[in-house]
Amino acid sequence: MSRIPVPSPSLLRTFLRPSTISSPCTSTTHQTRPTSSFMPRHKYAKVNRLDKLHRTQKAALKQEKESSHTRAALLAQEMLTTTSTTTASELPFHIGRTKTKNLAVYETVKAGGSKHITQIRRLSGDLEALQGMLRGVLKLPEWVVDGKGRKKEPVAINPLTGHVIVRGWRGPEVKKWAETLGF
Repeated sequence: MSRIPVPSPSLLRTFLRPSTISSPCTSTTHQTRPTSSFMPRHKYAKVNRLDKLHRTQKAALKQEKESSHTRAALLAQEMLTTTSTTTASELPFHIGRTKTKNLAVYETVKAGGSKHITQIRRLSGDLEALQGMLRGVLKLPEWVVDGKGRKKEPVAINPLTGHVIVRGWRGPEVKKWAETLGF
């Protein structure tokens, strides 16, 4: 049987020494902070962008999304009735797909929910031809005048990234159009 070693005198002193931290209150009753069942919102729920918008902005955003889907359905019917012999390989541009085989068309909201942008990525080839074709298919004018009187393109090319940016909520329409072309 093994013996338990005797602790050193310095170890005994540290354990037996009175505590150096004294409480400011010498009474025997302890005051405790009242507890609350309130938990901040971020603890149990995520806040999305739609939660931060005003109710009129929410309604306008939903209406714009719904109208985009109806325009996409009408565009698909229109594309089926007009027989076009062009395929994706004959066009001067190419719209690539993501790793999950989806079209790289993204919709974003900026400026506090008042600016809607559709962005097309993974492009190669003649982007100006794509820009002109998109403008024609979506029936957009060549220029739009903003609130400050400046001319803006409704379909613009970002030369640095190679993305095409469409003003407005046009994702479903662009996807339907690209799928009917065979991309």
